[in-house]
Amino acid sequence: MALERIHQRAAEKGGVVKVPEHFEDEAHYMSSWLPSFYLECQAQIQRYKETEMSKETEHMRFNRFQLDADYLVKLTLTRTKEGIAIRQFSMEDLVLLTQEEDLSKPHPVHMMGLVEHSVSNLIVVTIFTDMAVTTKGSRSKEVADLIAKEAPWYVVKITSMSTQIREFQALKGFQDIYLKDYILNRDDSGVVGDASTEMQAASALELGSTEAPVARADLISQLPEVLEKWLLEKFNPSQMNAIRDSLKVEGITLIQGPPGTGKTSTVLALLAVLLASRKAKEE
Repeated sequence: MALERIHQRAAEKGGVVKVPEHFEDEAHYMSSWLPSFYLECQAQIQRYKETEMSKETEHMRFNRFQLDADYLVKLTLTRTKEGIAIRQFSMEDLVLLTQEEDLSKPHPVHMMGLVEHSVSNLIVVTIFTDMAVTTKGSRSKEVADLIAKEAPWYVVKITSMSTQIREFQALKGFQDIYLKDYILNRDDSGVVGDASTEMQAASALELGSTEAPVARADLISQLPEVLEKWLLEKFNPSQMNAIRDSLKVEGITLIQGPPGTGKTSTVLALLAVLLASRKAKEE
């Protein structure tokens, strides 16, 4: 599936649109979600610049650069011992590169980049710029000229983009997901899910089965007392409902929530329940 088709369909919609309950195909699904994803990324970056980003920059010397495809440039910078001792950069960190040390002052020549890796005193940042641009006054030309002159940069971390990158990779890999037909919820293919906006998984009867769905016993009540007590003390009712719903035999459960609401710990608790129940059966 070509990304060009996806971006074209997203552009034709003119921005963020209401996500439908049914999708025609993979391109329809991605073109429905991509505008919202891009807008959310933009809002998050702006929020991180105002709340998380340090006010102190680190001076880094030019080391080398490498041209990549599609206007991507890998810029290698040399860090100072003082900078290495104070702060750490990791892969997929979003950073701001500027020619002005004081961020409170105007700094017209600046750009954002993504850390590819940081080892010892070297850091490699991938930026988007056209090194061949000749338009006078454009930011790309100013950045390209500074790189060609091997100019140093002041660098500051904005935030980590690892979560957003995982989300984007999941969208790009949607066509390879085993359960994509359930997620697409096509209304003309025989795979029809719940008509509610919560996109519940299709039941066995909806999929054409003549038998009712098999109910799973309440595994939580069959757990060792220590584990059951730990679950009830650590997790709130919403998380417990998500764990119980995920234990159903058929269909899929979508666990959704803003950052910091405990999605990862809920999934770990679900795995603990499944492993404990399996061990109990073996005994």
